[in-house]
Amino acid sequence: QFKWYNIRGMDVGKFPMFIGGVDRRHKLSVSEFREQYEKPNKPVLMTGMIDHWRAMKSWRFDEFVKKYADVPFKTNGRSSDGRRFRMRMFDFMSYCDAWNGEKPLYIFDKKILTKRTELLEDFDVLPHFQEDLFEEMDDEDRPDYRWILIGPNGSGSPLHTDPHNSSAWNAVIEGCKRVTFYPPDVVPPGVDEELIHSDFYPSDDTMDWYRNTLPDLEEHERPTEVLVHPGEVLFIPSGWWHTVQNIGHTIAVTQNFCSTITFPRVAQDMNDYAGRGVRKDFKLALRD
Repeated sequence: QFKWYNIRGMDVGKFPMFIGGVDRRHKLSVSEFREQYEKPNKPVLMTGMIDHWRAMKSWRFDEFVKKYADVPFKTNGRSSDGRRFRMRMFDFMSYCDAWNGEKPLYIFDKKILTKRTELLEDFDVLPHFQEDLFEEMDDEDRPDYRWILIGPNGSGSPLHTDPHNSSAWNAVIEGCKRVTFYPPDVVPPGVDEELIHSDFYPSDDTMDWYRNTLPDLEEHERPTEVLVHPGEVLFIPSGWWHTVQNIGHTIAVTQNFCSTITFPRVAQDMNDYAGRGVRKDFKLALRD
């Protein structure tokens, strides 16, 4: 833990960690995953599952920047006209190396995987996650579900649950991710309940939450946490709150899905909060 936090001078003393509570399973079988984790809706860290991915070599920083140096990627920042800010990969990595402040930009790009389809050949969806009812929808109709994530040390995403109570997997290629969990029946400390179903994150930015909220928590308020290293895949169950902090520069890929096991929770959330068009498209796709 200290090794990762000492990268680039990050002060571990300001960021207490509560690692534990997430099983670490090597080469977990599909049946074990479904019975022991997906059905009871529990997170699990899976190892030894993606060593065969081409991405484990071709997505290392030096190789990735060399291949996609002039390709623009979408970040979480916005320009003066409100559009998502794009940066060439070479420029973004130069920014990552030079940045030493608060709230760094973070590549969170869904469209690059359809624009540069060769990227899809560098990884595959593990059989554990291949059942996805959203695949019945046309690609232009289905909710956002797949992203490449590239971020500098200290970047991340605030506390949130994934869209429509879908589950997700997150595979780390480079760097390390600290993932902090709260179960679905708990409103985490620092979350504004009025913003939970809005278009905004309901909590402070990642670094602010770790710095200002986490250290003051009572024992019963403390989260479950896990570190995800290169070559590891984290299962994020339906409805679980999580915040992610990148430790060192990171590259990862993530995808949301809805299996028959999680369908009741997804359907309930869509009926309660999704737009009418999305609900209708999903129902028609399943009916067909």
